[in-house]
Amino acid sequence: ERFQRIFSGSKEGICLLDDNGTVRAWNPALERLSGYRESDVIGSVWSEKVLIRNQALRRLEGMELIEPGSQELELVTREGPARYVSVQSGPVQTRDETGWVVLVRDVSAEHELEEAKSDFLSTISHELRTPLTTIKGSLQVIARQDVENLVREQMIEILRRGADRLERLVMNLLSVSQMEMGDVPVALEELGLFALVKRRARSLLVDHSRVELKEPDEDTYVRADKDHMGQIIDNLLDNARKFGGPEGKVTIEVSRRDGFGHLSVTDEGPGIAALDQERVFERFVRLGDTLTRETQGAGVGLFIT
Repeated sequence: ERFQRIFSGSKEGICLLDDNGTVRAWNPALERLSGYRESDVIGSVWSEKVLIRNQALRRLEGMELIEPGSQELELVTREGPARYVSVQSGPVQTRDETGWVVLVRDVSAEHELEEAKSDFLSTISHELRTPLTTIKGSLQVIARQDVENLVREQMIEILRRGADRLERLVMNLLSVSQMEMGDVPVALEELGLFALVKRRARSLLVDHSRVELKEPDEDTYVRADKDHMGQIIDNLLDNARKFGGPEGKVTIEVSRRDGFGHLSVTDEGPGIAALDQERVFERFVRLGDTLTRETQGAGVGLFIT
């Protein structure tokens, strides 16, 4: 009875196999994870019903699931999507027969986070290198004695933008670190939301050709941290600029609703697939393939926002 309570109530998948890989028991957690009910697999060799692949994407058969130590595998669910699972096994002996107990834990979230971190590290070097290259090139031009004043002023403006971009990137990374540690300092003060949005938009979207800033009859005053609020606004405006394209219209509106200040930033970009809409606020997540995506970013802006 004690074993039955553990077996049925466990949050980890558990199955019992005999020495041929035939399923003798299949707990509810494994049903939820795999999509296969106990009645679907009981009495059958598990690999005849369930597809599990190793890191080389080779299908495991029969007793290949029984390996010493823990291994990470890909389990293809009955509905189709694959889940990453950690599998551990050990022998079990009864009076009449020997067999194996197999523990299956869903590690998809950890796997996706590791992939996102790897993606982040591969893009952050590019994010740093691009403005640094621009700054270095501008300094080389300014250092020349024959440079006209107009060109010098243009290079100084390019330097300012490159420095601003580097500062935003560093501040975003610092914010992520503070959030992970649960140590985000917040200094609340009364702010004119529209005035702050207008100031940030003029700075960040200065070269964007189509910007509509809908001004309310009177400003909406909110209690917020000025620096964090500016960071949030910058992230939203920067996304609209990047994903809406150079000719896309960016519409910014501030309003008051139900006792709260509301900020809406709309662009004319391609939009976000329904399945990805929940993921855009995850840390280090950038949608699309790392090598083919056209926009820049470290994948932390909306997480911070």
